[in-house]
Amino acid sequence: MLALLSRRQFLATGSAFIAAASAGSIASAADAASPKKRTIHKGIMYQTISYKGSVLQKFQAVKEAGFEGVEAMGGMDQEEVLKARDSAGLKIPSVCCHTHWIKTLSDPNPAAREAGLEGLQQSLRDAKAYGASSVLLVPAVVDKKVSYADAYTRSQAEIRKAVPLAEQLGVKIAIENVWNGFLLSPLEAARYVDELNSKRSKASWPLSSRLATMNNGFECSASAFKNSTSRNTAASGVTKKVLAQDSTSNSSKATTTGPPS
Repeated sequence: MLALLSRRQFLATGSAFIAAASAGSIASAADAASPKKRTIHKGIMYQTISYKGSVLQKFQAVKEAGFEGVEAMGGMDQEEVLKARDSAGLKIPSVCCHTHWIKTLSDPNPAAREAGLEGLQQSLRDAKAYGASSVLLVPAVVDKKVSYADAYTRSQAEIRKAVPLAEQLGVKIAIENVWNGFLLSPLEAARYVDELNSKRSKASWPLSSRLATMNNGFECSASAFKNSTSRNTAASGVTKKVLAQDSTSNSSKATTTGPPS
């Protein structure tokens, strides 16, 4: 025969069962809602390495300082870079376009823009050779000679010329705004990238520059090191010998804000 439960025993047993079931459901929901942790790796931009020496010697110093990757510059000797990468045991997750400050894609001179485009295309080829997933690009510079509207339209026109190569190589163009008076809000940055109409065009969040210019306006999202190496400016010991002080200043400000209508 089954033992009969009193009303008090039934209520106590039922309440305990419901509480246990609810606790299990809450725990399961919490586990499902918890974001997956992503491992952060430390990398450094090649141009900021103050250590004197060959590419190999610089890579070795970077490795000894505790970094796992280097953002190479476009236009370097590919063979030398690859040998140094393999010898030092580093990764090259991204490449920085070497012409985007000196031959800007917003320059009033068509010849300068053409040289800037060639620099971007070479950087894309370099990235493919190094196994990098992206090329960091400052798309335009707004100053006394270049209005915001002209910077917007000129740079987009040049980047669109590089998109087919980026798609062919499988390398992303990571758009960065830093000290260039351009793309001053999240909405502008999103619109600018979306209008390029390519999965190979992304926005870049420059962590080290963001820390240095925290009070100087917005900088785009999504990291150039998205699936590999993230920049880190926290340095001590031998690392301090590797890092060079960035003397770039935000000397020019945009006189016209907002993308062209």
